[in-house]
Parts: sequence; structure tokens; C-alpha cells
Amino acid sequence: MKRDTVYRLEMTNVGNEHYWTNIVPGGLNGYTGAGQTSATPASPRMLQASIQVDL
Repeated sequence: MKRDTVYRLEMTNVGNEHYWTNIVPGGLNGYTGAGQTSATPASPRMLQASIQVDL
């Protein structure tokens, strides 16, 4: 019996760069006037693999 099969491979941040994805004054609610900011680091290098078989 023939079964359709799909192989997937995904890699993010291939160079494993370290950077900030966003820098927001005063957090997510906007500027607070207190001089505080928030920043989100980028995701590290990641590899995901999957196999899908149609039965």
C-alpha cells in the first residue's frame, strides 16, 4: 500500500545570533515616565523536524 509521506525540517536563527527582538519604553503599556524599558531577547538556534504520514 502506498502512503503519502511529508518530511519537514525547520531551523530558526541559523547563525545563533544574539540580539533583541524589540525594545519598548515603559514596558508593553507604553511610556510610564519612570524611565523604565523592557526588551525581549531573540530565540536561540532551534531545529524542528516532523514526519506526516497519511493513512
